[in-house]
Amino acid sequence: TTELISLATFQQPHHKNGSCGTVCSNVQMKIVDIESGKILGPNQAGEIWAKFASMMTGYYKSPEMKSVIDEDGWLHTGDCGYVDEDGELFIINRIKDVIKYRGLHIRPGEIENVLSSHPAVQEVAVIGVPHTLDGEHPLAFIIKRPDATVTEQELIDFVAKDMMDHYKLRAGVIFLDSFPRTSTNKIIKKDLKAMVTK
Repeated sequence: TTELISLATFQQPHHKNGSCGTVCSNVQMKIVDIESGKILGPNQAGEIWAKFASMMTGYYKSPEMKSVIDEDGWLHTGDCGYVDEDGELFIINRIKDVIKYRGLHIRPGEIENVLSSHPAVQEVAVIGVPHTLDGEHPLAFIIKRPDATVTEQELIDFVAKDMMDHYKLRAGVIFLDSFPRTSTNKIIKKDLKAMVTK
């Protein structure tokens, strides 16, 4: 992360696929429950907080600094992740991408992983769309593989079969030919959200 001005974790060849590696010796890191602020144990997902002697002291003329670096000097990264039993860090999502359904937190990445395993799905992005009673409902944007045929209902049922009830695609599925992307090829989820919340 640029706010730390240096590496926070380092990945070695023996580390697991998808891992960011282990925490560097000069960096402190903890995983914190988003709601309670409680420090979490191995394999429990929460917000990643970090501290490093030479990290930034703040954003220039930013009134929101206290929500980024707290009074104890911890940088609240805005990333959701966990550390496994071997001390390897895995990043799941941005906190702002987390979907809130009836007080429950849904990590879009978990639904995306399930949908990615479907043979007709080439690429997927899941967002939350506002709902008056439930808070938000998950909605999946799908790019199909060339020549693949799959219906919205098939994919809704595919998720419902493999995941807990609150992960169901209650807002449905939208098929696209391409995703809006940044210059580094990341999907711009706020643009996807704008398509359905105008």
